[in-house]
Amino acid sequence: MGLYLYLVKLKIFLNSFTTLCLVLNAFSQQKVFEFKNFTQENGLPGNECYFVYRDSRNYLWIATEDGVVRYNGSKMEYFELPDNVIFKIREDHKGRIWFFSHTGKLSYFYDETIHSYKFNDSIVKYCRNILINDAYVNDSDEIILNSTRFENYRISGAGLVKRSDFYSPVPCVPHIKIDSIGHNLFFAQKLSYYKPYPGNKFIEFERSINKKKIIYRVPDFSVDFTHYGCVSTDGNTIFVFYGKTLVKLYSDGTFKTKNFKASILSFDTAANNNIWIGFTNNGALLLNNEMEELFTEPALTEKTITSIRHDYEGGTWFSTLEKGVFYLKNSAISHLTGNKLIKGPVFRLYNVGDSSILFGNYNGIFKLYNKRISPIMQLECKSVNDLFIGKDNNIYFTAGFSYANCSFLKYSISKDAGFKNVFAFCAVSEIIHPQPHKIWASTYDNVYEYDGSNSADGSHKISCSEVKVIDQSVSKPGILFLDQNGQSWLGTINALYKFSTIYPKPVRYQPNSDIFSKGITAIRQMENSIYCFGIRFGGIALMQDSTIVGNITEKEGLLSNSVKYILALKNDLWVSTAKGISVIRFKSFDPIRYTITNIGKNEGLYDLIIYQLMAYHGNILAATNNGIYEIQNPANFLSNSPMSIPLYINSVSYYKGDTTQVNSITLPYNNDRLVIKFSAICFNSPEEVKYYYRLGLKDTTWHGISSNELLLEKLIPGTYKLEIKAAIPSLHRYSEIKSMKIIVESPWWQNAWVLLGAILLLIGAFLLIYKRRVRIIQQREERNTALNVKMVELEQAALRSQMNPHFIFNCLTSIQQLIAAGNKTEANEYLVKFARLIRKTMELSINTYISIEEELGYIKEYMELEQLRIPNQFVFAIEVDNNIDKKETLIQSMMLQPIIENSIRHGIKHLKNRIGVISISLKRKDKFIDCIVKDNGVGRPKLPELKKNTYIDHKSYGLEIVKKRLEASQVEKQMEMIIIEDLSDKMGNADGTMLTLHLPYKIVNNS
Repeated sequence: MGLYLYLVKLKIFLNSFTTLCLVLNAFSQQKVFEFKNFTQENGLPGNECYFVYRDSRNYLWIATEDGVVRYNGSKMEYFELPDNVIFKIREDHKGRIWFFSHTGKLSYFYDETIHSYKFNDSIVKYCRNILINDAYVNDSDEIILNSTRFENYRISGAGLVKRSDFYSPVPCVPHIKIDSIGHNLFFAQKLSYYKPYPGNKFIEFERSINKKKIIYRVPDFSVDFTHYGCVSTDGNTIFVFYGKTLVKLYSDGTFKTKNFKASILSFDTAANNNIWIGFTNNGALLLNNEMEELFTEPALTEKTITSIRHDYEGGTWFSTLEKGVFYLKNSAISHLTGNKLIKGPVFRLYNVGDSSILFGNYNGIFKLYNKRISPIMQLECKSVNDLFIGKDNNIYFTAGFSYANCSFLKYSISKDAGFKNVFAFCAVSEIIHPQPHKIWASTYDNVYEYDGSNSADGSHKISCSEVKVIDQSVSKPGILFLDQNGQSWLGTINALYKFSTIYPKPVRYQPNSDIFSKGITAIRQMENSIYCFGIRFGGIALMQDSTIVGNITEKEGLLSNSVKYILALKNDLWVSTAKGISVIRFKSFDPIRYTITNIGKNEGLYDLIIYQLMAYHGNILAATNNGIYEIQNPANFLSNSPMSIPLYINSVSYYKGDTTQVNSITLPYNNDRLVIKFSAICFNSPEEVKYYYRLGLKDTTWHGISSNELLLEKLIPGTYKLEIKAAIPSLHRYSEIKSMKIIVESPWWQNAWVLLGAILLLIGAFLLIYKRRVRIIQQREERNTALNVKMVELEQAALRSQMNPHFIFNCLTSIQQLIAAGNKTEANEYLVKFARLIRKTMELSINTYISIEEELGYIKEYMELEQLRIPNQFVFAIEVDNNIDKKETLIQSMMLQPIIENSIRHGIKHLKNRIGVISISLKRKDKFIDCIVKDNGVGRPKLPELKKNTYIDHKSYGLEIVKKRLEASQVEKQMEMIIIEDLSDKMGNADGTMLTLHLPYKIVNNS
C-alpha cells in the first residue's frame, strides 16, 4: 500500500514537473533556418573556409586553408594554386577569376586553366605575409590590395608595386574612401587611421555621387578594428561595417548607425533588400533595409562567418572557420523550434486574431503567444483533425484517440484564462455546425451529431447520437463541409454526398461522375462560390454550380495528385500535397486560367508531410510532421517566374585532345569519337537536373542523357548541329540551348574532290569515246559527202554532156536552114562561128564552175551566132553589177544558154513588126547571183503553136536540164531556184517573159 501511494505521488510529481518544464520552456521557442552543411566529406579541401564567391557565370568558388573549389551544385572541382591559402576571390572585367593568397602570391583562372601571375616575385618581395582584408583588379589591370595591418598596395599592369601606409603616428580622424567598381559594387579602403584614444569621437567616410564628393562624419568611433567593408542594395545607399558597427550611408549625405555585441566580419545583400551580417564567433543575423533585426536570435550560433554570398537562385552561402560552408535555400522560409512540443508533428493550427496561435499535437492543444508556449488541454492523441474557437469562446477540436471510441467526448476547463472550456471529439475530419448548438463529426463508420444545447450555460453537458439517416450505402464517411449557403456536404473514399435541407439524409451527388468516384480528400469553397475538391490521387477539381469547370493535376504543374489540404485565399488556392505546396493563382474563371507556383524542398521547405496551411500576419504557416514552418512574404513566391538554368560546355575531347569554347569541330571518318562534357549550375535542386541533346536539323526529338557527359561515335559522314540543354521539367525550368557544329569527313573515296575527279574522268572518257565516234561518223560522212560530190559532179557532167548534143542539134538545124535558103555566105560564116562556139563549149563543159566573165563571153558568142541565124530579129544587152568581180566570181558553167535559147526560139522568133530585145542582168544577193533574162517576145499566152503554157506543157529540154543541175547542187533545196514571170504592157497585153535564175557562186582569189 505504501509503495502504491509512493508511485501515485511520483506520478503526480512527474506530471507537475512536466507541466513546470513546459512553462519554463515557454520562452525558448524561436524561428530558425534549416541549413545544409558542406564539409570535407562533401568535397571541400578543408573545413576552415575563408571566402565564398559567385562569378559572372554563376559558379560558386569556395576558398579554404587547403585550396579552392568551383561548385556548380552537383560537383566540386578542386584546383591546385601557387599558394593554396586563399583569403579573397574576385573577378575582373576580362572574366579572369583572381585568387589572393596569404603570402601575396596571386593566380587567376581563365579558359578553364589556372595561371600563375607573372609578377609574383615582385609582390612577394614587397608584400610579405600580408593579411588581405579585400582586393580587386580594376579596368587598367591594376591590382589593389587592402591589408588588415597598416598599409595598402597598388600593383600596376607592369608589375610595379606601390605601398601606401595609412597609419598615422599622430592623432587624426580615421578616413575610409568608398569607390564604385561596377554595377552596385563598391570598394572601401582606409586612407588614414589612428588607434582609438580618449576624445576621438568620429570616423569619416568619403564617396562620390555624380562627381560630387560627400563626407560622412560618423560619431561614436571608439573601437579598434581590422576588418571593414561595404555593400549596396540599390546602387545609391551603401552599408558599411567596421568593428561592431554597421552604418547606412544615404545618397543625400545623411547616415544611420547600429551597434552589435560581436565584431562584424562579413555581410551581403539578401532577398527583399534585406542584409545578412556575419560575426566573429556569433553566427549571422538577418536585417531588413532599415537595419532592424528580423530574427532576434542569430543563425549558425557560435560560428565565425568569414563571408556571405547569395547565388542566382536566391540561396545564401555562409563560409565559416569551424565547419566548412552552410547553405540556406531560402531565407523567407523559417522553422519554429526551440521547444520539444513544437519539434514533433503539429497536426492543426488556429489563428487567434493574428495575436496568437493554437496548435494541436500528440500531447493535446497548446497556445503560442509572443514566443511562449502554454498548454490549453493536455490529452494523448493519435492526431488532431480540426481545431477552432466557437462563438461561445469554447475550444473545439477533433482527434483520433489511442482508445478509439466513436462516441467518445472529452471535456476540460481551459488552462488559459482567455478561453472557457475545451471539447475534444473523436472524429477523422473537420466538424461542421449545420444548426446552432449542433455539431456533426465524421468517423470511419458513420457521422455523429453532438447536441450542445444543454451546455449553453457553460456546462459540458453535450449529448451524442448517431446520424442514423445516412444510407447504408455510404461507405466510410470522412470529409464534412458546410458551404456558404449552409448546405452540408460529405466526401467519402468513393463518392460525394449532399445532405437534404428537409431532413439530414445524404444524397449521392452526380452518381455517374468519374471524378467524384475516385474519392474526396478535401473540400473548400472560394469567395466566388466555386467549389474546390481534393480528389484522391486526382489533383484538384473545380465545380461551379453543378458543372465541373476544371481539373488541375500534375500534368498542369501541380506538385502531386495526392492532395492533403486546401486553403482558399481570395483568388489563390494553397494546396498541400504529398510533395510540398502548390499555389494556384487564378487569373480568370471564365475561362479558367491560372498559374502554379510550387514550394517544396527546392525552395527550402524540407518537411513535405504537411497537415494544414494557415494565414498568419500576412504570412503562411504550415503544420508539418516536423513542427511549424513559416513562409514569409508569400507574394514574392507567387511573383517569381521560373529561372533559366545556366549551362556550359566545359570540354570537348576528340582525337587531337581536349579543347574548350569551340563552336565547330571536324572529325575524320575513321576517328570520329567525340566526348562533350557540360554542366548546369543549380544549387536548390541539382538532383532534378536532366540533360537532353539532339543531332541534325531534321532530328527534332530531344534525347535524354544519363549524366553530364555525351559520347558520340560512329557517326555517318556529314554535317551535324549538336544541341544540348538542361531542364528541371517539374519546375518548368530550362537552360539556353548550347549548340556546336560537327563535321564528320567522308572517306577519301567519298571525298568531294575524289568524286569530282572520278566524274571528270568519266566525262573525259565519255568525251573521248564520243569524239572518236563523232570523228568516225564525220569521216564516214566526209567519205559519203565526197562520194556524193563526185556523183553530183559526174551527174552534172552527164547533164552537160546532154546539153552539148542538144545545142549542137539546134545549131546544125540553123545551118541547114541557111543552106536550104541558099544563103551560102551566111552559112559559111555561121559555120565558122559555130565551130569556134563548139570548141569553147567543149572547153567550158569540162569545168563545173567557170567565171562570170567566161560565162558571159560564151553567151555573147552564142547570141551573135543566133543573130546570124535569124538576122534583124533581136538585139541583146548584158549588164553586171559593179559589186560583182566577173573574174573572181564563179558560177556553174553553161547555165544561161538554155534560158536564152528559149527566149529566142519561143518568144523573139514569133515577133512581127518589131525587133526583139533580150536583156541579161546579173546581181549579187546574199549567197546567190540573180541572173535575170528578160525578153519582149510574144509571151507564153500568145504562142501561135500552143495556147497553153509553153514552158510547162511544151517540153523544154534545156530548161529541164538547168533545173536538174540546180537540184543536183543541193543548195537551198527549200528555195525556188527558177522563177518565170509573164510580162504585159500598159493595156494588159502580153509583152514578153522574164526568168530569174538564182545561181550559187564561189569567190576565187587568183593571187
